[in-house]
Amino acid sequence: MNTITLTTKLQHLIGLMARKQPTIAILQYPQPTLTPIHTWFMFYPINIYYLDEDYDLIEAKQNIKPFSSYKPMNKARYIVEVPV
Repeated sequence: MNTITLTTKLQHLIGLMARKQPTIAILQYPQPTLTPIHTWFMFYPINIYYLDEDYDLIEAKQNIKPFSSYKPMNKARYIVEVPV
C-alpha cells in the first residue's frame, strides 16, 4: 500500500480525494490544530488517528464511510488516514 505525506494547505485540502487505490495519508501541521476531516469524493472507508507532537495517539475514529465527515475533539500535530 502506498503512503503519502501531506504538508501544505492545498495538499491537506485535497488529501485522498479521487484516489481509487487505497493509500495511507500522513497530514503534518506546523503546530497542533483542530482539523475536521471529510471523505467527500473518496471511494473507500478510512480510520483516522490524531497524534500530538510526540506521536502519541490522542484521538481515533474508526471506519469513516465515503462522503461523510468527522470533527475531532482535540488538536493534533499529525493526522494519519488509513484505509479500512
